[in-house]
Amino acid sequence: MLLGNSRCVRRKLHWRPGVPVSALTALVALTTVLWSCSASHEPGVRLVLITIDTLRYDSFEGNENLDSRMPLLHERSMSGSRFARFYSSSSVTQPAHASMFTGLQPWEHGVTRNGQVLNEANATVAEYLQEAGFETHAVVASFPLAARFGYSQGFDEFHAEFDRSKATVRPWEGEWSVPDRKFYAIADSVTRLAIAALETARGRRQFFWFHYFDPHSPYGESRGGGLDRKAILAQIALGKESPEEVLRNAQKLYDMDLDFLDRSLEQLFQRFEKDEDEFETHVLVVSDHGESFGEAGALGHGSRLTPEQIHVPAFILSPRLEPGLRMGIASSVDVLPTLLALAGVADAREEPRGRNLADLDTPPRAVFGMRRTYLQESWRETRIDGQSYELKPYWFYALDRENQLFRGNREGIVGPAGGSELGTLSDIAALFAGFEERYSAEYGTEAAMDSETRQALEALGYAP
Repeated sequence: MLLGNSRCVRRKLHWRPGVPVSALTALVALTTVLWSCSASHEPGVRLVLITIDTLRYDSFEGNENLDSRMPLLHERSMSGSRFARFYSSSSVTQPAHASMFTGLQPWEHGVTRNGQVLNEANATVAEYLQEAGFETHAVVASFPLAARFGYSQGFDEFHAEFDRSKATVRPWEGEWSVPDRKFYAIADSVTRLAIAALETARGRRQFFWFHYFDPHSPYGESRGGGLDRKAILAQIALGKESPEEVLRNAQKLYDMDLDFLDRSLEQLFQRFEKDEDEFETHVLVVSDHGESFGEAGALGHGSRLTPEQIHVPAFILSPRLEPGLRMGIASSVDVLPTLLALAGVADAREEPRGRNLADLDTPPRAVFGMRRTYLQESWRETRIDGQSYELKPYWFYALDRENQLFRGNREGIVGPAGGSELGTLSDIAALFAGFEERYSAEYGTEAAMDSETRQALEALGYAP
């Protein structure tokens, strides 16, 4: 069993004729001492957060048409607490991770797109745990989560060793500070560093964050490929293959990367098992956002708040939780309070936003999120039909407990017209207006992005 407590082995003793009673008494006494020492040995606490970039819910959980593309990890999840309705606070990497780490929404912590720095005033889960005496380690797999953006807060050791770059990146202008223009790593490198972190950790209370990037484009990277959004749109525009065929081929490459990631993560979980007698281990696995492969005309992620981009897999493996499928709605802001609860650390914040998912008695509630922002006042998204569509400056979503999805801003709402626990469509528009006002008041004016950061994000397919 992966997540058991420290075990004690007690062997039955048999008296044999000819053995002196005094010797038998001494042996019994010695056995009693050894048993008492073993029984009193308290295991350490190991808390692990694994975030997987760009993993779709249906790719992990499967559906009526396909099995899980990560069968090894999926099999492990079946012995844990799984969340059928977990939604990301954003459809882009930095805002989603900032929400998981702070328990705040994007308009509260201020990170609404990649390239922004998480304000030090927003305490992270690593800082709470570090203050509580946990040894903290992180291994991240891509540039948007590098230390320069604030995600190293609270970590004793923070590894961001990237060994991959995109062949399509144009030549750089000026000096580039990232060694060899590397922007990300794939699973084998991350797992190697993760296992090294496990080997070197010495504390009895440990927190690890391991971030994996493999499902993110360029698809097929694990097999030496490199098909990104721009290349896919170019193939569709050529018209040699139907858009459906081009997208199917892209998803096959995506699935290959999931298979590679799955096998690498299995090595990590096997390493956890080696320490099952020494640590009570709690593992929370979650995707930061999903990915579109032509649904509603979209490709990739970040510009939309469609189910394919915000509905993500999540599960917890813990000896304190009964296995089973949880139907209550959950979101990124629930990660921080859940990790603190599993660690036995009180959530002392004045206004906790999320809820402890390890507490089955905590009732679910509606969840919210925000699409990424852009430096430009307006932005246009190119979809698979080749057309360019204008995106509104602010766009939020709300999902109520009845699974009704509402999207929009102060100007209007797209969603069911029959009402909701959240009120009428006008009420929801007013709610979104309040989110916008808070963000604008606290973070509306920001410094321009430096050219180095802009180039690095563009290399990963992100537009500022």
